[in-house]
Amino acid sequence: MRVWKAIALASVMLTGSVEPASTARCYIPVSVSEELQKSDAVFSGKVIAEEYRPLKTSAAQGEVLTVRIAVEKWWKGGKSEEVTLYTSGIRYSGGITSFEDEDFLFSLGERYLVYASGSSDSLRTNGCRRTKKLGLADEDLQKLGEGKAPEK
Repeated sequence: MRVWKAIALASVMLTGSVEPASTARCYIPVSVSEELQKSDAVFSGKVIAEEYRPLKTSAAQGEVLTVRIAVEKWWKGGKSEEVTLYTSGIRYSGGITSFEDEDFLFSLGERYLVYASGSSDSLRTNGCRRTKKLGLADEDLQKLGEGKAPEK
């Protein structure tokens, strides 16, 4: 019995929680038109870089993970050739990193359809939005229409 208590205590100390890892806790999915309406930016593109930047609004010392995307098409909210998305990923001094359950995880070199919110210099998305790999976005692309190329 003591061994199990020690294991549970070690788990809490290492992970900060006794809950198992879970998938995003999302509400009922919305339609393409609803997602388009509630988004500030909708675009497709390829992830070209991931980098940590200093936190803007927190008193804690740390950096936020950002994802740079080379935009291929716009449906809403922008015209630029490149976008920086902010994630929930925080790297604190001391090497501790945290992510929210709902964060959308991007992969370098992959192409995505992104529904994002926020101002142009602080766009965010998450796993509860319709953001997805471009190869899985046929329904969305059909309903969104042609889109526009970024301005050079």
